[in-house]
Amino acid sequence: ITNSGTIEAGGDAFQVDSSSDISGGITNSGTITAGGDAFYVAFGSDISGAITNESGGLIEAATVAFVVATNSDISGAITNSGTIEAEIGAVFQLDDTSDISGAITNSGTITAGGDAFYVAFGSDISGGITNSGTIEAGGDAFQVDSGSDISGAITNSGTIEAGDDAFQVDSSSDI
Repeated sequence: ITNSGTIEAGGDAFQVDSSSDISGGITNSGTITAGGDAFYVAFGSDISGAITNESGGLIEAATVAFVVATNSDISGAITNSGTIEAEIGAVFQLDDTSDISGAITNSGTITAGGDAFYVAFGSDISGGITNSGTIEAGGDAFQVDSGSDISGAITNSGTIEAGDDAFQVDSSSDI
């Protein structure tokens, strides 16, 4: 999927659930606006291939930018050179043994009303996180909880700002 125009949704911009798949990746240099979540991947579903938000690209969600839940996966790198915003929730929210199995690289701006990265309930971000841009969170910048982990280094040469903790690691979790 390649977007250089505008995608507007009253609900989720991309909803992939019930053992479904988007393969081949997603590239955005335009605007993706969602009244709900920008990307909702759940119930054994997968986005396979890289997700790239290019310079000048905007991904904006009223709730959460990327929800990966209930045994689901984004398999491929996520690269942001533009802007990703989640108005009230997390930018990346992983729940219920779900995974982002590629690196996350940010040289743009990531802004969350809640936690920027929320990884919980046996979930994982494997491949590491590299930030040379800006990560802003109203809550924690990185919250890893309930037997979850970020496996791979977190490398920062940019700015990380959190309204609460920069890094919160709880309940048998690790970075």
